[in-house]
Amino acid sequence: MEYYSRYYKSVTNGYPAKPRGLDVTYLHNINFYCDPYTMWRRPKDNIMIGIMEGLQFIAGVFDKEQIQRVAPHAKLELFTGQSAYGPRCGHQVEEIVELLRNDKDTRQAVLLLSHPEEPLDQRPCTTSLQFQVNKFDTLTVTVNMRSSDAVWGLPYDIVQFNFMAHMVAMCSGYILRSIHLNLANAHVYKSTQLGAPTFTRQLFTLPESLTEISQWKGWALIRIALMDYEMAKKEFVIREA
Repeated sequence: MEYYSRYYKSVTNGYPAKPRGLDVTYLHNINFYCDPYTMWRRPKDNIMIGIMEGLQFIAGVFDKEQIQRVAPHAKLELFTGQSAYGPRCGHQVEEIVELLRNDKDTRQAVLLLSHPEEPLDQRPCTTSLQFQVNKFDTLTVTVNMRSSDAVWGLPYDIVQFNFMAHMVAMCSGYILRSIHLNLANAHVYKSTQLGAPTFTRQLFTLPESLTEISQWKGWALIRIALMDYEMAKKEFVIREA
């Protein structure tokens, strides 16, 4: 059985709970490994959600109208300032890239998405991304998530994490090697369970000619305005693994 399908099945066979009165099954403290430029698809999903979120993450913006444009049938009430990672970056990405350029052994290249002054119920599901150069002189990324939905969340989150990880790798002069996710609470809502696991693996590409954050932000802003499914297939060369 394919990797994500096994993961999904294990979460659906997890423990029952009722956060906010909603029926879920969950597992605590799950480690999830992701090869770069990999995404997992299910029938009737809309990969444009992950791509648009990834572009906005890089650009440092949140534009709900553009999400609605490419995903008109999505539950738009789920897209709020809580899930808008782009504006949460501030100048952190620039500082992280500079640090990686100057000290490949640093342990301080951490992008924080949660703000301590925010009420607990308004903090994002993803708390941080840490960028480290490994013994092969390639970049590994560790993502920490307090909460992760295996159907409506993680497949799209993995795409946007790849976008940010690739930009940092290109700007700091490294090749992206791997993405590791620490999921404090991995869950599936009973209302969205899919039955038999049906996830398939696909690969995509990202530009390798952009080496400055300003270039990436300009690239992303243009594509936020113009991106549609046909353009996405051509630009990101989405293909079966």
